[in-house]
Amino acid sequence: MNGISKAGRICLVAQLVLATAVLVTACGGGSSSSSSSSSESTGATENETKEAGGEEEAGGEGESTEGGDAKVEEILSEAFAPAKWEGPTEKDPAAKGKHVALIMTFAAAEGEQLLQDGAETATKAIGWKSTYIDGKGTPQGYEAGINQAITEGVDGVVFGGITPSLVPNGMKALKAAGIPVVVQSNVEEPKEELWLGNVGYDTEREAEYLAAFLAKESNGEAKIALIEDKEYGIVAQRAEKFKPLLEELCPTCEIVNETDMQVTELETKLTPKISGVLQANPDVNYIYAPYDAAVPPMVAAIKQAGLTDSVKIVSYGGFKQSTEYLRKKEVQNATVANATQWQAWEAYDVLNRTFNEQEIPENAWATDPIKLLTWENAPEAGTYFEGDEAEFEKHYEELWGVK
Repeated sequence: MNGISKAGRICLVAQLVLATAVLVTACGGGSSSSSSSSSESTGATENETKEAGGEEEAGGEGESTEGGDAKVEEILSEAFAPAKWEGPTEKDPAAKGKHVALIMTFAAAEGEQLLQDGAETATKAIGWKSTYIDGKGTPQGYEAGINQAITEGVDGVVFGGITPSLVPNGMKALKAAGIPVVVQSNVEEPKEELWLGNVGYDTEREAEYLAAFLAKESNGEAKIALIEDKEYGIVAQRAEKFKPLLEELCPTCEIVNETDMQVTELETKLTPKISGVLQANPDVNYIYAPYDAAVPPMVAAIKQAGLTDSVKIVSYGGFKQSTEYLRKKEVQNATVANATQWQAWEAYDVLNRTFNEQEIPENAWATDPIKLLTWENAPEAGTYFEGDEAEFEKHYEELWGVK
């Protein structure tokens, strides 16, 4: 996974997954630019009133609305509801003259570009300087980025999808230099005070949204091929949480096949692998994809098998290709999206509170929303779910005293 020629290019594709870096070991994920965010808010929120509490909230044509379990309905009401501001209220005046480094996995990847967009708008709002460093997809590249940040004398660091345990020497060097670190898209808990904490992604809630969607959309008749990628902590954790949640929310649903994949299989190997799964399990009517980047090869396998009317795909990410499938009602009928531009502002707020020697409130770590996207509420072309309806930028600017 750490190779940069062909494997690096494949890993770049895999960045589509994570709304800001879900491929934790060597890949990042993302969010959207401010212009895209504005467009998304206009387009995707046209259905919000209906989605937040109506009978159609589980999306997807052919969905049964009879006899819905109360717990499923409660989860879906939350999954489709407009984003709300539930972040901190404690004032956090903008520290003066700070310099932050955002160290990314692959700077050219969709997810990392979107994460950088969020950092750029946050930087402008708070009045700091930011340096954006490409980790080039390897631990060696991440260590080099850390060294660059230390040499430039930055005041704080944000990791975009870099797992701290991959860069032990760099983490120790940052601590020795007194540079605080916030990590986006990470499931490791801070060790030895080497970083402040993690922002972005709630794996249990994300898995719960998909389990509830499948329970209702299939009317309790989902026969699922669950495709796992155990290389990445967040991805593996989400799949493990999904299994008991599905059993709880849809006892009559069934995981009929579990198959492992790796990101290096995306280009050529995943389509025949999924074809084999479908051939061996003719009762499958849903495929659980570990992330959006894995969806196109799965769509190809379903089309080759002539099963576009009987097999659907659910996933995580909310990136361009998957939202395009949703808009066209083409095989994929759900994905769970994160507002990662918001996550960049979240990380800058945590650093600012650290610079101000403030206690960091618990809700400062998890202000960003998660949304279930379906055929019914897919964002407009070229846009992403960003939670703009919650006006998160305005809230942070008010906390920082810059507006």
